[in-house]
Amino acid sequence: GKVVKNAAGFDLPKLVVGSYGRLGILTEVTLKVFPRPAASASLTARLASLSQAVAVIQRLRAAPLPLAALELELSPDGQVDLAARFSGPAASLPTVIERAATAFSAAVERVTEPAQEETLWQQWIARLEQLSAPPGLKLRIAGSLAGICRAAPQLLSMEAAQLRISAAGAVAWLSIASPSQLPDIDRQLRDCGLSAIVLDAPAHALLTIGDCRWLEMARRIQRAIDPQNRFVPFGDGPGISSPLAAANAEP
Repeated sequence: GKVVKNAAGFDLPKLVVGSYGRLGILTEVTLKVFPRPAASASLTARLASLSQAVAVIQRLRAAPLPLAALELELSPDGQVDLAARFSGPAASLPTVIERAATAFSAAVERVTEPAQEETLWQQWIARLEQLSAPPGLKLRIAGSLAGICRAAPQLLSMEAAQLRISAAGAVAWLSIASPSQLPDIDRQLRDCGLSAIVLDAPAHALLTIGDCRWLEMARRIQRAIDPQNRFVPFGDGPGISSPLAAANAEP
């Protein structure tokens, strides 16, 4: 069958994801698709601490399980709601669920009825979308799970802060009440080696905060791909704002 050749030159698919239109325009897209899973089942649990949740994540990821989603929602009191989804043949899911349940060190709720299981994940999606409800701002935080865990207590101590960790710790979503909180968040993220993009920043700028050492590499890649400077640049200018300036702007 046909395959997509991406081994020559830059690995463009990975570069374009997260580039916010600064490396090019997609004019034609080839997608590799897979059949919809025959069935899905989920486990949910409320854990006493983030460290306990991380231990569960590590056990689930290390096991040979058909893990489809793994989401964490943190509360200011330190408790963590965890939801894990598994997809595959309907006949094998009961065994998968029982094996996965042994990774938890807390009471686990099994959600296996299809309609109930679909509703569960629609509710998680809705809560994630509500993080950016006005007048607050939503940030996308990238980095290691360990770094996100180090930053979590400080981030959650801020007024009206909400934090979600998605994709087994690959990315976190933070909702805050006001742009005036950005300078403090910037310092906290730098201390933990994390970077973030404010998704609904003032004036629709690409506002980056935290550890932004990646920007220099992004600029070098952009100069190679776009030597005539057709696209909005990575760096100081029309595409990026200062967090201190944004903190004094209206959302």
